[in-house]
Amino acid sequence: MTEHTLTEAAKAMYTSRLANDVAATRAHFTQDAVLGLAGAAEDPSLSFAPDQGDGVTAILEVLIGTWQWHTMTVHDQVISGDKAAFRYTLDTTHIPTGERIQTEISDHIAWNGEKITSFIEFVDTGMVERLTNQSS
Repeated sequence: MTEHTLTEAAKAMYTSRLANDVAATRAHFTQDAVLGLAGAAEDPSLSFAPDQGDGVTAILEVLIGTWQWHTMTVHDQVISGDKAAFRYTLDTTHIPTGERIQTEISDHIAWNGEKITSFIEFVDTGMVERLTNQSS
């Protein structure tokens, strides 16, 4: 997979995510892909353990049902073979509280062709905890 092909596949996946569309986003993953949200070890409610198959769809449903994405600005990307890391600022709304925020995220992605086989997202868990506590 060339750097250009991987970059275009990532753009297509992020376009689907920005559309807040579970099915379109899921279509960019292999059937047995692993998806996880890295969180604070002391509070496992702030993270999703990596899961496969139907678990990926379930995680995407929760994430997209909780966070409405508006815009993203990619600051850095590193591509090496079939792996990539993207660091970006995201403008998003936490749906349960209605609060619109900007936050920085880092995604670490592995690919097989143009499909994602592993996706681990690193987020500001302090911000997530604050918003989660507000909506409780």
